[in-house]
Amino acid sequence: MHKPLDIALLVKTDADWNRNILMGAAQYSADFGGWNLTVPPADNNGEVFLPDNWNGDGIICRITSEPLETSVISKGIPAVNISWLNCATSKIPRVNSDEKGCAKLAARFLKEKQFDHFAYIGFPPWKNYSDRFEETFAEHLGKRGQKLHKFKLTSQRSSHGIDDASLSQWVQQLPKPVAIAVWDSIVGQILVKNCLAKQIKIPHSVAILCIEHDPLWSALAPIPISNIDQDPWRVGYTAAKVLHHMIKGGDTPKQPVLIDPLSIVQRKSTEASAVKDPILDKAIKYIYGNSKHGITVKDLLDHTGISRRALETKFKHELDCSPAVFIRRIQLQAVAKLLRTTKLTIASIANQTGFAYPEVLMRAFKREFGITPMQFRGAGPAETIGRSSNDETLRISTGK
Repeated sequence: MHKPLDIALLVKTDADWNRNILMGAAQYSADFGGWNLTVPPADNNGEVFLPDNWNGDGIICRITSEPLETSVISKGIPAVNISWLNCATSKIPRVNSDEKGCAKLAARFLKEKQFDHFAYIGFPPWKNYSDRFEETFAEHLGKRGQKLHKFKLTSQRSSHGIDDASLSQWVQQLPKPVAIAVWDSIVGQILVKNCLAKQIKIPHSVAILCIEHDPLWSALAPIPISNIDQDPWRVGYTAAKVLHHMIKGGDTPKQPVLIDPLSIVQRKSTEASAVKDPILDKAIKYIYGNSKHGITVKDLLDHTGISRRALETKFKHELDCSPAVFIRRIQLQAVAKLLRTTKLTIASIANQTGFAYPEVLMRAFKREFGITPMQFRGAGPAETIGRSSNDETLRISTGK
C-alpha cells in the first residue's frame, strides 16, 4: 500500500473564495486515494507559511509576498500558486480564475441588459493586484463606443480605500442608469449603503455587480449583490490535479492554467434592465424566466405579439444574435453550471434545462464550447487544457 502524499495548503481560510479553493483541492485528494493535508494558520500579519521542519511532497499556495515565495521555492518540491497578486512570479506555475474571461462575461451580461453607462471600483492599491479585469472590461466597452468611469480609491486601509463623501459625489455625478462593477462584496456593501443613504435607487438607477464574492457580505448588504461565479472550487481541484501531475514526473506548465468563470449569479442589485425597447425587454425577461421549460421562438412570438421578422431584427440590432441563439445560450449557461456543481446525469440536466433529449443537449454543448459535456465536467491538464488563441496561456476550455 502506497504512503499518502503529504501536501501543504498555504491558503488562508478567512474568505469564502479561499475556503472553496481548499474544498476543491480536498475533493481531488479524496478522488485519488487521499492525501495528508496540512493547512497552517495565518500569522499576525495574515501570512500563511510552511510549518517549521515540514518536509512533504507538494505545495498549493497563494503567494502574497516575496518571503513566502522564497520559502516555497527553497523546498525544491512541486508547487502550484493560485494567486493573482503582482508579487507572484513565473517561478511557480499558476492555476487561476481567468480575469479576462470574467470581464468578457460581465460585459456581455450588462450588454444584454442594454446599459449605456458603466463604472468601476477596483481593488485598494495596497493589495498589489494587476488589474486585467479593468483592462479587458474597458476594451470591450470601447469597442461599442462606451466609456468606463473609474472611482479613485485612497490608501486608507481602515475604510477599504473608500472616502464616503467622495463616493457619494462620484455616484451622484455618474450618468444614469449606470452599471457599476466592484472588485469585492465588502466594497459592494459600502456602495449599496451609500446609494441608499442618498436615495439613489438600486437597481433602477445603479446596478451593482461584484467580481470577487463573499456570500456573507452580500447577505449583510441591505440589497443582495449580484456576482460573477468564478468557480473557485474548480480552481482548487485543478490546482491539485496540476500538482499531482508534477509530483508524478509530468511537465510543469510554462504558462498559467486559467479557469473560465461559470456564470453571473443574479440577485436584486442587477434585476433591473436598461433595455429601452419594451418589446425586447419583455422578450428577454421571458427567456430568463422560462428557458428551463424548453421554450421556442414561437413561444416568444406568442408572448410578445409581434412578427418573427420584427423580433429577429430587434435581437440582431441590440444583442447581435437571433432569439434562438439567445435562448440556447441561457440554457447552456445553466447546463455548464450543473455540470460543474452537481453529479447529475446528462439526461437529468437536459430535463432541468429545457432540452427535449440528452442528444440535443450534447450536440448544442459541443457546438458552443468546443468540448463534450463530460469533458467539460472533468476538465483538467490531462484532458482539455489547451493553448488559447493567442498562445500565451493555458485554459480550461469553456468557450466563453
